[in-house]
Amino acid sequence: MKLRQWWLSHIKAEHSPLAVTPYCTGGDGQDSRQALAEAIVDRLPGAVYCLSRNSKTLCFLSQGANGLLNGQMQALHQRAGFEMLVHPEDREHWHQTLAALSEDNQRYEILYRLAPGLGWHRPITWVLDRGVLRRRASGDTLEGVLLDMTGHQRRQQHLAHAAEHDAITGFLHRLPFLEYLENATREQEPGALLYFDIVRYSAINYSLGYQAGDSLLKQVAERIRACVSADAMLARLSADEFAVYLPDAECRHGVLARLMATLKPEYWLGRQAVTVDITAGVATDTHKGADALLRHARLALQHARAHNRLHAEYSVGLYEEDSAPLKLEQALRCALMRDELSMFYQAQVSAEDGRIIGAESLMRWYHDTLGEISPERFIPLAEELGLIAELGRWSLATVCEQIAEWDARGIIVPRVSVNVSTLQLTSTLVDQVSMLLARFGLTPDRLELEVTETQLIRDLTVSHHVLEALRVKGVAIALDDFGTGYSSLAYLASLPIDRLKIDKRFVDGVPERTPERGVITAVISMAHALSLEVIVEGVETEQQWQYLREQDCHVLQGYYFGTPVDAQTFATRLASPNG
Repeated sequence: MKLRQWWLSHIKAEHSPLAVTPYCTGGDGQDSRQALAEAIVDRLPGAVYCLSRNSKTLCFLSQGANGLLNGQMQALHQRAGFEMLVHPEDREHWHQTLAALSEDNQRYEILYRLAPGLGWHRPITWVLDRGVLRRRASGDTLEGVLLDMTGHQRRQQHLAHAAEHDAITGFLHRLPFLEYLENATREQEPGALLYFDIVRYSAINYSLGYQAGDSLLKQVAERIRACVSADAMLARLSADEFAVYLPDAECRHGVLARLMATLKPEYWLGRQAVTVDITAGVATDTHKGADALLRHARLALQHARAHNRLHAEYSVGLYEEDSAPLKLEQALRCALMRDELSMFYQAQVSAEDGRIIGAESLMRWYHDTLGEISPERFIPLAEELGLIAELGRWSLATVCEQIAEWDARGIIVPRVSVNVSTLQLTSTLVDQVSMLLARFGLTPDRLELEVTETQLIRDLTVSHHVLEALRVKGVAIALDDFGTGYSSLAYLASLPIDRLKIDKRFVDGVPERTPERGVITAVISMAHALSLEVIVEGVETEQQWQYLREQDCHVLQGYYFGTPVDAQTFATRLASPNG
C-alpha cells in the first residue's frame, strides 16, 4: 500500500506521462482525489510503474501488470530488479536506451519482450515501454507505462512471413531467396543450387482443378523437406519450379538422388492417384554470384528437359551448347537492321532446250561470327518468333527491285518466284504485292509466289482466299515440294495454283529406278489433266534431263543447270551468249 500511495502522490506531476488532474464534486476533497487517482491507475491499459534509475528496483507497479504477468505480480515483487522483466536477448538494448537519458523529463520508448521463467507459464509477451526520466536530489526515477503489443507484433510477424514465404508450400518467394543467395554466395563457400521443375503441372491444374494442384504442391514440398537438412534453404520460384540451396556442395549428389527417389512415387489428390515427372538442374559456381548461380541451375534444368534426362549439372560446355539457340534468335532479330540478308537466284530452264525462262529467289544469311546460316535453320525460327512477315516483306521488295534493275539493264528474266510462308497469307499480302508491282513498274506475270504443300493445308480456308485474290491480279502461284505432304487428287484440284513443283527426292532415282519413274510419270500426267505446268527440282544429270523431257515436263531446276548465285553473277550469266 505504501508503494501505491507513493505513486499516487507523484502522478499529478507536471511532466509525468500519466499526470492526472482529478475532477470531483462533494465529499472530502483529498480522499476523493486519491480514490479517483487509484481507480484511474488500476484501470489503465497495461502496467504503470516507477523504478529507481540506479538500482532498477521497483517503487511502484500498478494492478495492470497482473495481465502482463499472468497474475504473478507477487512473485515479481519478491525478486529484486526490474530488469528481470526484460527478455535476456533484449536487455542490452533496454540498458543502452536508459543509459542514454540525461535530462530531466526526457522521454523514452522501448519495444521489447518480457522474460520467461519468472515462475509463470505464458507465451512470449511483447511490451511497448513509454516513460520519462525524473531527476531529483533524492535520486533519479523512471516513470512509465508498459503496453501489451503481443497481438500487434504477431500480426506484423505474420505479415512479414507471408510477404517472404509461399502460402501453399511455406518456402521462400523468389526475391527473399535471391537475397539469401546473395549473402550465401558473398561468403564464397562451396554451396550447390538444385533447381526443380514439375513436368506438366499445368495439365493437373486444368484437368483436376486448382485445389488438386495446390494439394500436389504441398505434398511435393513435404517430400523435399524430408530429404534435406535443416541448413538447406528452400524456395518456390514459380508455379511449378522449386529451388534447394545446399551450403555444402559435396552432398549434392546424395541429396539429389534422395529427392528424385522420394518425389517419384504417386501422389493422392483426393481420390485420384497421380504420378509426376521431376526434372532437375544443378549449379555449383557460387563464386560467380547469386544471379549467375540461379541462371546456370535453370540452364542445366532446361538442358535436362530438352534431352529427356532426369537431371543435369551446369558446365561451361553445357552453356555453349544450350545458348546457341538464344544467340541465333538474337542475331536473327538484328539481321535486317545490319543488312546481313541477301538474295540468291537459281535458274529455271525450259525442259525442251535448256533456255533460262525464270528463276527462284533463295534467301541467304551470313553472320559475322556465326557464319553462313542455312534457311532450314532460320526460316522456322523466324516463323516461331513472329519475324517471318518482316522477312517476307523484305524478300518481296528485294526481288521486285532486282527485276526492275535487270529490266533497266536490258536483262530480261520473264518470271521470278518468291517463297512465302502460309503465315504471310493474309489480306495484307495482296495489298503489299500490288503496291510493290506498281512501285517498280512490273506486270503481275513477272512474279510468282511459292508455298509449300505441308504449310498450305494447315489453314486452307484463309490460304485459298488469299491465293485466289493474287491469281485474279495475275500473280502466278506454285505449289512447292509436291509429294511430301497430303497429296490427293481432290485436294489438288481445289487449290488456286498454276504450277506444280515436284520435290527433289522423287528425282534422285531417275531414270535408273522403276518406282521413282512411276511416281514422276503419274504426277506429270495428273498435272497435265489439271492443266497445271510442271517444274521438277533437283535435276543433277543429263540423263535426268533427257528422261524428264521425254515425259513432257515443262520446266527444270537443279545443279545441272546452275547453283544459286548472287544477283550480279546471275545477271552476268544471263548476258553471256550461252546464257
